[in-house]
Amino acid sequence: MENYLMTTLSESDLQRIVEKAIESHEIKKTALLNAGLNYSFAKVAQIFGRSHTTIKNLVKAGKLKTTADGRRITQAAINEYLKTSQR
Repeated sequence: MENYLMTTLSESDLQRIVEKAIESHEIKKTALLNAGLNYSFAKVAQIFGRSHTTIKNLVKAGKLKTTADGRRITQAAINEYLKTSQR
């Protein structure tokens, strides 16, 4: 036997629920698309408009994460760095 829950929502409440669901879906979709991307230090320096040395210093300071071998920087690490540096 299935359980059902009935509730009454205002139009604005329903709109907020739908908007949050769409936002959550978009975040997950973007994460899946970017999951396999990774870049060399030189490419990240080019993307950021910074020097190779600056990128190496960000990695040494722990502000920018690398792959396990320490040779590449993932898209997820770039996204996290940009999110935390904008605060």
